[in-house]
Amino acid sequence: MKGGHGDRNWMLLFIDCDGDGSNHWPGYDFVANRGLVNGQSTTLQAYAGGGYKWGPAVTIPYRISGNELELAIPRQVLGVSSLLATIDFKWAANLE
Repeated sequence: MKGGHGDRNWMLLFIDCDGDGSNHWPGYDFVANRGLVNGQSTTLQAYAGGGYKWGPAVTIPYRISGNELELAIPRQVLGVSSLLATIDFKWAANLE
């Protein structure tokens, strides 16, 4: 099924950790769930520059429950050390 669970562009989560909307893609530092590893793991990738290019994937756990998707992303992977942080999210699905 195009656009469904397991599709490369199914439920992408873009993450901005530095609060700078003028850098990276467009302003987002990471993308999660761009490539499923298996039924319990997916990927997190940092922006690599030059258009829509992403760096090497880090494996993170995920879970689907009904119509909800849960991702577990450690703060240290995002470069966020403080408990007080501003992190912006943008969900996107079925990007071409």
